[in-house]
Amino acid sequence: MKKNYDLILKRYQNLYSILKISRLNTISEIFKINNNFEKKISYIFEIKKAIEKIENKHKIESSFYKNKKNKNNKKLWIYISEPIEIKTINYNKINELLKEKIDKNKDRIIVIGEIANAFANKENLQVIFSKKNNLNSEIKFQIEQIIINLFLNKEIDEVFFILNTNRIKNWITKVIPMDEFDFQINNYNINEQIIYKDEQTLFPDILNILENLFFNYIKLVVNTLFEESIFFKYKQKLLYETKKMNELEQKIYSVQLAKKEEKRKELTEEIILISQYTKEENDEKI
Repeated sequence: MKKNYDLILKRYQNLYSILKISRLNTISEIFKINNNFEKKISYIFEIKKAIEKIENKHKIESSFYKNKKNKNNKKLWIYISEPIEIKTINYNKINELLKEKIDKNKDRIIVIGEIANAFANKENLQVIFSKKNNLNSEIKFQIEQIIINLFLNKEIDEVFFILNTNRIKNWITKVIPMDEFDFQINNYNINEQIIYKDEQTLFPDILNILENLFFNYIKLVVNTLFEESIFFKYKQKLLYETKKMNELEQKIYSVQLAKKEEKRKELTEEIILISQYTKEENDEKI
């Protein structure tokens, strides 16, 4: 049965156009998220520096900025996972690392995403909050409040975020105490790039100022790290769309070749028929 190459070609070209538009939208989202991320991470380090200056100036030591190293410190882990479309990084590696670090008996964990939930259930961890996805806008606020309440009530000493990104060493970053928070961006530490004002406008209640800065820090950290997790998802989506576009380009090229080959065969057959007809006519005349 003769193939309709024009119909097949049109179908592939339509799919390619749809993917091309989707890929452009993905790239746009990546740029937007990345720009927001860089601004927020800068604000985080500015808050850190402001707290450090206030504490040094007024000889104050707050537990949220720096605490004593203690193997008995109570820890809260926040594991954010995204759906995997292309297996660029194996979540099994993250899970194996967490099994070594999390103390099942005293550590608590918040899990967001199906992979994180499955891991916590399998390991029988002390889950205090969980969601199957991070699409709900209330999730970030709820997590902010959990961190603040647990910390102010001295139920936790350290807070860690786990997410699939190459901007965190071994996918884990400590956000409390604040002086240990570290995040790599554009292959350098943003902490070295921020220029701070020498003067700080201080109000009489220094401890209240520190606490408000801490609240703002937590809000920024939660929002920023959630965005970073989504950023990874968009990078996956871009890889997937690019891969599919390359595959379609190859298919379009193959169909075009097949179409040309079919036309060549048809022309060859016509030439042969015409040649045979001409030869037969000439034979009859003879």
